[in-house]
Amino acid sequence: MRVRFPPLPLTINNKTMQAKVKKNQAALNRAIKWLTKHNEHDTERNRIDSELGEDCKQWRAINRKCETSFDKYLEACDELPKYEVERIEKSELY
Repeated sequence: MRVRFPPLPLTINNKTMQAKVKKNQAALNRAIKWLTKHNEHDTERNRIDSELGEDCKQWRAINRKCETSFDKYLEACDELPKYEVERIEKSELY
């Protein structure tokens, strides 16, 4: 039999975001994870844009990843109450 543990708060940059209601913690972690991935892809996209421009293959590939990760972030936010989404948007991650 598999034991399921409750999701732990996600720590990013030595900061922990704890959901106000415990049942929202997994969705909050998921949203933060996808937002962090989006931020990484966006940084890479900006670097490629400044070095090579928007017409290269690498930029199109990272742009697709950036769009996909933000779409997944929005899907994760759909599972959260409005006050949790606002907490994420007010954090340094957004």
